[in-house]
Amino acid sequence: MTVSYFTRPGKSASAKIHFLISEGRGRQHRLSSGYEVKKASHWNQKTQLVRTVASERHDIINHQLKRLKAHIEARFHEAKSNGQRRDKAYYEAVMDSSSILE
Repeated sequence: MTVSYFTRPGKSASAKIHFLISEGRGRQHRLSSGYEVKKASHWNQKTQLVRTVASERHDIINHQLKRLKAHIEARFHEAKSNGQRRDKAYYEAVMDSSSILE
C-alpha cells in the first residue's frame, strides 16, 4: 500500500492537494486532503511537499499532510489485519474520523 499526493488545478491559479491511495493493480482511491496551495507551482511533485514560499503556510500544510498520511497508513494496517474491506467509502470514513484536519 502506498499513499502519495497529487494536485488538481482550480479555476484560479490555486491547486487542491489530493491523496492517491494505491493497494495494488486496479485498487486506487483518490481523495481530497482538504488543503490547497495558492499557486500550482508552489507544489513540489518530487518531494511531495509544499515549497517554502512566503505566501503559503507551507510548514503547517506539510506537517498536517504527513500526519494524515500516517493516520491513513495506520488504519489500513488495522483493517487489513482484521480482514476488513477497504474501498473508497472506507477511506472517506478514515478521513472523516481524523481529528487532524480540525
